Amino acid sequence: MCSHVLPPHKATGKMNYNAIENDPNKNEPLERHFEILNNLGEVRATRVVSTFVDGMYNHDNRDANLDVTYLPISMGYRVCYRRYMASLGYDLETTATGAFKIKKEDGSAIDYGEFVSFPTYFNKWKRDYPNLKVSRPVEDICNLCYTFAHRTKYFAEAQKKVLRDNDEDNDDEEEEGDKDEVDKLARLTQNFLDINRPECAAMVMAEEREQMMLEAAEHIRMARAQRTLYRQKVDEAKMSVDKPHSERTYTFVVDYGQNMELPIFNKEQPGCTYYYSPMTVNNLGMVDHAHKYPNGQVGEHMHCHVYTDAVGKKGANNVASLIMKTLRGLNLLKKDTIGRELNIIFDNCCGQNKNNTVLRLVAWLAQLGHFHEVNFIFLVVGHTKNAADRLFNSLKQEYRKKNLYTFNQLVEALSVSHTITVHPTMAEDFLDYAKLFDFFY
Repeated sequence: MCSHVLPPHKATGKMNYNAIENDPNKNEPLERHFEILNNLGEVRATRVVSTFVDGMYNHDNRDANLDVTYLPISMGYRVCYRRYMASLGYDLETTATGAFKIKKEDGSAIDYGEFVSFPTYFNKWKRDYPNLKVSRPVEDICNLCYTFAHRTKYFAEAQKKVLRDNDEDNDDEEEEGDKDEVDKLARLTQNFLDINRPECAAMVMAEEREQMMLEAAEHIRMARAQRTLYRQKVDEAKMSVDKPHSERTYTFVVDYGQNMELPIFNKEQPGCTYYYSPMTVNNLGMVDHAHKYPNGQVGEHMHCHVYTDAVGKKGANNVASLIMKTLRGLNLLKKDTIGRELNIIFDNCCGQNKNNTVLRLVAWLAQLGHFHEVNFIFLVVGHTKNAADRLFNSLKQEYRKKNLYTFNQLVEALSVSHTITVHPTMAEDFLDYAKLFDFFY
């Protein structure tokens, strides 16, 4: 006999293994954990500033979504879960498949009744804390933008308070009544002349807030324009990679990485050597955005110059010397052929890049006749994220895991990535370009 009624699903009436159980032993520590996360939230500067820049800013909806809390960029779901488990005394290791391997910090047995799994943790986050967000990596947040965002929020709250206090004062005056119309007119006039009066204070706050937002808008427009120019030069370099030198466009990014140390004890506790000052190791990266690899692919490749503070410092002469060394090493300073265009991107650090010596290097390269056009591009302060910052992570992948005692061991540990070529730098590589340029310019 045929029936048109669908049979019940086999999972009907059963609890999903990711379901959140009503267990106080698990829920109470979890609730405390999310309360702590809510207190670690940050202000989304770009939402405040960029909406104004894009012409969508509206005073009526400025408080929309203010209850949304954004965690710092470094705190993702898995990082927060590790934090939760660490608060319960558990240590997590990530396997090759991305799963978590759980172990008790004191070596005792694991009690599965006092914590929830990562899928359950994630589901609870999405269900009970929808306004707690994980920030995505962005490249347009800086200290200035955060200042603008905080000041904007402060002005909005202060202006509300002033107007609210003013309304309460007006209600009190209406109850008392005005006996003389002349006195009433004089008092109203004085209100707008006196900066301490609520009405006038609110006007001043509004004007200051508006001026601040205009400055923020100009800052963001400059950063976006400079970022667009950066991407345009990178695209031109990639498109001309198969052309002859006379038609090539070259785009490089120059930046110093975070100082390293030698010797370094990353694999174990350093012991008494902790109290000694290790030798500082400087590393300058020069990234070629249109490097052609042996397999035919075109991508980023960093030439990293590594040297100790006994060899050189991080001044303008060092930057100019290593730029020229890289260009010579790549055979771009040809005597028989003139290249079409050379672009070098810097951040706004005046001690290393944006200074008299490096700026005169532009004129020097142009007058040497190696390129028809030479451009040095300086990114706007606070918005200087570039390819070198990303490749420095690959550079130090093995460095963070090992004990290193000699400079040769350091170079070997830094040379593990195929996207990076490490160049040990000697004292004779550094020339006094400042003195040379003083003679010509």
